[in-house]
Amino acid sequence: MATKKITPTKKVTHPTKKVGYSTKKLSNKEIMTKAFSDTKLWGADKVSEYLDSNGMKIITKRDKKSTGTKEVKLHTGTKKVPVSKYAIEVNDITVSAKKSIFTKRVNLISNVSFNVPIGNVTVFIGHNGAGKTTTTKAILDFVKLDTGSIKIFGVDHKNHNSRKDIGYIPEKNDIKNITVNEFFHQIGAFYDLNTKQTNERVLDLIKFFDFSKSNLKKRINKLSSGEKKIINFIQAFFVQHSLILMDEPTDNLDPQTRDLFWEFIEHYRKQHPQTSFLIVTHNLDEIQKYADYLIFMNKGIIKQTMKYDGHEGLRHLYKNLRDKWNSKVDKDSSQVSSKKVV
Repeated sequence: MATKKITPTKKVTHPTKKVGYSTKKLSNKEIMTKAFSDTKLWGADKVSEYLDSNGMKIITKRDKKSTGTKEVKLHTGTKKVPVSKYAIEVNDITVSAKKSIFTKRVNLISNVSFNVPIGNVTVFIGHNGAGKTTTTKAILDFVKLDTGSIKIFGVDHKNHNSRKDIGYIPEKNDIKNITVNEFFHQIGAFYDLNTKQTNERVLDLIKFFDFSKSNLKKRINKLSSGEKKIINFIQAFFVQHSLILMDEPTDNLDPQTRDLFWEFIEHYRKQHPQTSFLIVTHNLDEIQKYADYLIFMNKGIIKQTMKYDGHEGLRHLYKNLRDKWNSKVDKDSSQVSSKKVV
């Protein structure tokens, strides 16, 4: 069956009966070009447009002004939104919880403050239990704040509209009772996509990640941990977002899929330079190529934030900082002990 030639300047349709699936073998670059070229499916702010070297229409994001509002066109219509120079503003937040009904509340994170600049990759680094995932969930309003505030592009994080512009890759996928296809169609419905648009988007993304089409009929809890991670990734990039949050995005992925993941991110950033990323990861060697800013967290508090120039290896930098922090703790403890002896 003949297929129409894919051109980057207009939407491509394929003459197939059910879901518009092309049997033509496409390269990864062609798949990504098609995935990014259909701007009608995206929920991002259409502030201005430009053409890349291939003539493909690209949508740029908010500018970096820090005050006022601007009118933007979304896939749901036109509205006015506050303009901020930060994708995320976290101001002095504390989150606490009870370990059991018999114990007092303890702080999971305390007085946490930081900003995520627009158009950059900010990496959250810290040991297990440092509070990185709790902070990420607080940004998404999954956990209640005891104190402090969070803004997403200048809008309070409790505002539902602010969270609609966030793509999220959770650390774990706990969805059980629906099939992969049902899940993707729920995502499509959330973004007001019709069945045809949803099917086209799903097929574009699963082809890129070599995710078997037969898996669409399986229940999510029957998939491997690596396959679940791919589903999380597709969910986050189902439409274009201004902000992407990732919690250990490459855990449980085989080396080939891990390379595809970063290839996708690299291409995505070139196409959408104003998209902001906040990534929680322990894989310091693979993230250092992409990191612009670093947030170091330890025992529920922010120890240090810094711009990363790539001059020093990230693993080595983190080790030196931890040694510095531990040395200070030991020195403070020694001073306290000396005062007690006196």
